[in-house]
Amino acid sequence: MRGPHRWRYVILSRCRQLNFIDALLTSFQVTNYASLLNEVARVLRPGGIFVAGEWGRCAALTGGQNPDLVIPFTVDFYSAVRQVLWARGLYPAVYDDLEGLLVGSRHFDHVEYHVYEMPIGDWPEDSQRRWMGIEFRGILELYAMSMKVMLREAGWPNVDQLIDGFRYEIYNVPGMVCRFKTVYARRGRTMVQN
Repeated sequence: MRGPHRWRYVILSRCRQLNFIDALLTSFQVTNYASLLNEVARVLRPGGIFVAGEWGRCAALTGGQNPDLVIPFTVDFYSAVRQVLWARGLYPAVYDDLEGLLVGSRHFDHVEYHVYEMPIGDWPEDSQRRWMGIEFRGILELYAMSMKVMLREAGWPNVDQLIDGFRYEIYNVPGMVCRFKTVYARRGRTMVQN
């Protein structure tokens, strides 16, 4: 089962009121994040904690560089993935909207978020971040190759060229990062009916 119905089943089948719920990397499963938040609020005890985390499906660079000019294949790749996910009824913009969705649900009385940057490639001077960047670049390459099938099935044009360009950029353009957003929210003392 896809979407919030699966979440509802999992939450209902395990317990009645929870102290803590996390939802990580949901944009390939959840079609209606607002419904998910309603369900989370329903089973989360007053004062309970909800934590979420999502990768941004977008191109990012350090130093204020313009991604459209510096990494155009990466920009186009993430745009294509987002459009195909939207067409499949999924919600790839969760990263962009996460804290707004939580605040807008009116179920949580405290919401805070943090954005972390994961380097892509061997450009960082710090040896630990360089190692992380090299490993993460390999993960993104696998991700791109797996998305190739989905993009082809959706009839996306020039998929091989798009993926080859993306792979070239992650291996050759310094300063590329992926952003990961975490959100911490505490459920309010009263339940708001949406």
